[in-house]
Amino acid sequence: MHREGQPGTEVHLSQLYRDTIVRHARNPKGTMPIGTAQIQRDGYNPKCGDELLLRLRLKDGDTDPIIEAAQVEVHGCTICRASGSLLWPHLTGSRISECQTKLTRFREMFTDSNPDTALLEEAAILQSVAAFPARIDCALLPWTTVEAAFRAWSKP
Repeated sequence: MHREGQPGTEVHLSQLYRDTIVRHARNPKGTMPIGTAQIQRDGYNPKCGDELLLRLRLKDGDTDPIIEAAQVEVHGCTICRASGSLLWPHLTGSRISECQTKLTRFREMFTDSNPDTALLEEAAILQSVAAFPARIDCALLPWTTVEAAFRAWSKP
């Protein structure tokens, strides 16, 4: 077994830090402030030190509201920043129920042997992180923060 930094790990690490992940980490989507938000949640990964601010503005008047605007601001490692960026398009313009389905699919990428990733589109690239168990929490933090925010949010 190879360890990070030892000879032979270059191939493994290049798999983890694919171009898409690096591109999203360097220029993350969804970090701009959105003004008034009905849902706000902080996330923290004590294993890596990643921190996250999630803010969602909803369209009023529906039992399954549409997320009108989302802000996912991550301060942390490359994987967590990329994950937040890849999550953002799944929030904006989606109904909460649709997001919940995608959140479940995302989590399954790290637990199921043959997960259904079609709904996740480009975010499915993060499945490569499953080969690095210590980094799975980094990829999950933005998505689990949304789950926690939905659980804490009370419908109008």
